[in-house]
Amino acid sequence: MSRRQSEDPRDIEAIRVLRTALPTKRRARLLFDTLAARFEKESVLVLANGGLDRCLFRRDAALPEALVPWPWIHYSERDAVPETSSDEEEPFFRPSPYPTGLEISDGASTVELRYDVKGLLQETTRGGPASYWMHLARAVREAQGNAFEDLVDAVASSSTARGGSGRLLYPQPSPHSIERAFELGLDAVRNACFERELDAGALWIAADGFAGSAIVAHPECEVALALCREAIAREEPRPKPSKSSPMLTPEELAELGWEGEVVSIQGPAHAEAEPILPCVANTPIFLTTLDALPQRASPLGTWERLLDARGTCRIVAARRDRRGTLIATPQALARLDPSRIDAALERADQREIAHGHFAMPMPWPASLPPLRSQIWIYEIERARSGDAEARICAASRTPEFRYAQITPESVGEGILRQEWVR
Repeated sequence: MSRRQSEDPRDIEAIRVLRTALPTKRRARLLFDTLAARFEKESVLVLANGGLDRCLFRRDAALPEALVPWPWIHYSERDAVPETSSDEEEPFFRPSPYPTGLEISDGASTVELRYDVKGLLQETTRGGPASYWMHLARAVREAQGNAFEDLVDAVASSSTARGGSGRLLYPQPSPHSIERAFELGLDAVRNACFERELDAGALWIAADGFAGSAIVAHPECEVALALCREAIAREEPRPKPSKSSPMLTPEELAELGWEGEVVSIQGPAHAEAEPILPCVANTPIFLTTLDALPQRASPLGTWERLLDARGTCRIVAARRDRRGTLIATPQALARLDPSRIDAALERADQREIAHGHFAMPMPWPASLPPLRSQIWIYEIERARSGDAEARICAASRTPEFRYAQITPESVGEGILRQEWVR
């Protein structure tokens, strides 16, 4: 939800209830601490920035050794905005005027509360569908007791598991954060869905959260995890060293058409922290389910599995050849006859060229890796004639291409075309 005030009476009622239950940052912190204590054995507490950031991750009820790898509750405190006189220059990055925040999630929706320097509630916003904070407000209203205690019970009854299928087995301490380990395992499985010969039936698939090299799929969850642990013990995957992006000189930036100011930002170094060395025992394991592929023939040649940001599987039609990869979602196939896809994409390209949207690319600095792959995303919509037509909604060029770049979020309900630049 945007920061403008909602006119929906249900939103207004939800805000009123939340303001009653959590009017101050002291109450917000108390809610976090109460739930952290209540779910000490069913959750993992992660502290950052000297304890100013506190995240609580729930364990999966069906598989308690695994985490639901997106935060359930996040409490944070920041410094107040410094006072500036009218003649002082505005800072490039200005801190929030409301330095304390509490974010509660059920996996699909979030409720965020922001508190000012005096600790008083100033903003209440939500992300995603309104159903979650309506549920919290209704639970507090119907209980007709202490608003704070009733809200604690309502949050305790929610589950973040509905946010997606992905899970993470996370031994502690680990060299990687929960988010980083989940991301590495997710990308490895995304690539494996295209590059490995996986069974067409429903599967559990597991991958290490260091290098994504120990990948195992099996119809049974316990077997997939056991085989993945064996592969980890055998291969001993290790985190890959991070690559720093090459810095462009002012001359190279000018070649790319950039004439503005260049700002370089470097995060603080935490040299005082003892490094955690990776080993077999602290290797995280990413885990999710893969849906069975359709038994009917694919209109493009094959069926493939895509995983969204939460590890949930989506089935798409695909065609791969020496030119590149074509992906079509079920929604696109329902609107556009598969036999007309290539012609429709060609017409969309020609329209964009006619409007000057596909001018020749500007010179690319020789010091950078060449751009070898180009991706187009197409929406399928109805033309005035009533026929389905494709329209380019995004395009990009990159030095390399990995199948992990193809996600349900990037494709939407349309078509993705990737081609190698010859």
